[in-house]
Amino acid sequence: MGVEIKNSGSGFLASVDGQMNIYFAAGLKNELIEALKASNELCLDLSGVSEIDTTGVQLLLLMKKEAIGKTLKILHSPSTKGAAELYGIAGLFDPQP
Repeated sequence: MGVEIKNSGSGFLASVDGQMNIYFAAGLKNELIEALKASNELCLDLSGVSEIDTTGVQLLLLMKKEAIGKTLKILHSPSTKGAAELYGIAGLFDPQP
């Protein structure tokens, strides 16, 4: 799992690659929350995520909660989109960056 965070001018772009699961969620959480705190807009590019588990879904829900009053855009991979649909939360996320 890797994450790259860049300033995109209007906010931050966080690109996540690999697995978004229980083994990597804690480290990923800290980096993503810090990026969200530092800006009013975060685009979360998950197009490189190959696997997501319940912990990863919980992290997405936490990000949504922490983004109240801010803009959080999520670009899904087939894995993250499928998980969001499976859990019935796909409508909570804006799929366009």
